[in-house]
Amino acid sequence: MKRLKLKIPPLILMIVFGILSFFVSKFDPFIFGNFRLLPLFMGGVGGVISLWSVVIFKNEKTTVDPMNPNKSNNLVVNGVYKYSRNPMYLSFYLWLLAWSIYLSSPLSILFSLFFVLYLNIFQILPEEKVLIEKFGKSYKDYIESVRRWI
Repeated sequence: MKRLKLKIPPLILMIVFGILSFFVSKFDPFIFGNFRLLPLFMGGVGGVISLWSVVIFKNEKTTVDPMNPNKSNNLVVNGVYKYSRNPMYLSFYLWLLAWSIYLSSPLSILFSLFFVLYLNIFQILPEEKVLIEKFGKSYKDYIESVRRWI
């Protein structure tokens, strides 16, 4: 069974990047306006996307374990997966971005962008290789028809 080389689960990674964003915001000389509703909205949208994603995976009786994509039983392409190949990761990004806006810190926004870059390189690309091996043409067709993020 193939395991990804990434040793840190994406949820933990998101929390680490969130903590780093908090600390960098304390030293950010470029504080912008006091936004409170926007991060609540973005965080709420992220929550809905995350919950919807997990429910679909559970209904399809497949794993949500990002460390072992080889455990996937089914290729999920319905619901929110019609619009994004990685809605769970998208929700994590929305939470980090909402957190950065809440902190009013442009520098902490960089951490949400680094999170996306890191996840693309160390999680998503290796995960896609495993899924191509497992689901073949079906997954390749899915990649061609649905964007990675949104």
